[in-house]
Amino acid sequence: MNSKIMKELATNPRAQMRFQTTGQVPRLRDPLDTPLRQLLLTMSPRDRIQYRGIRLSPKLGYQNSQQFQNGEQLFRWLGGSDQLLERQTLPSEAWAIRSFQKRLTRADLAEHCAQAPAEPGL
Repeated sequence: MNSKIMKELATNPRAQMRFQTTGQVPRLRDPLDTPLRQLLLTMSPRDRIQYRGIRLSPKLGYQNSQQFQNGEQLFRWLGGSDQLLERQTLPSEAWAIRSFQKRLTRADLAEHCAQAPAEPGL
């Protein structure tokens, strides 16, 4: 069991009762896998931080126009590389356009940035 599951069992009486009666532990899940999150997963933290002033839009698969200081902050808002308990949700999941399936590139991300690396990939 990982620490998130242990914490859930220790702090949530319903999860603890379920474990004691059925032996089932809370399950973990990955954050919503959107094209923007997939793109950011392919980048290193050093690459993500070079994209500054990112503003979300429907062209990136989100229904709001929230702005982030850099790509790393956006990546963390999207859930990062962490897993969630199955009952948890992220704010980013509520704003995602679930039917959006376009494969995004670094050039697509650069169009929505105030400052992007001179050459994508550097």
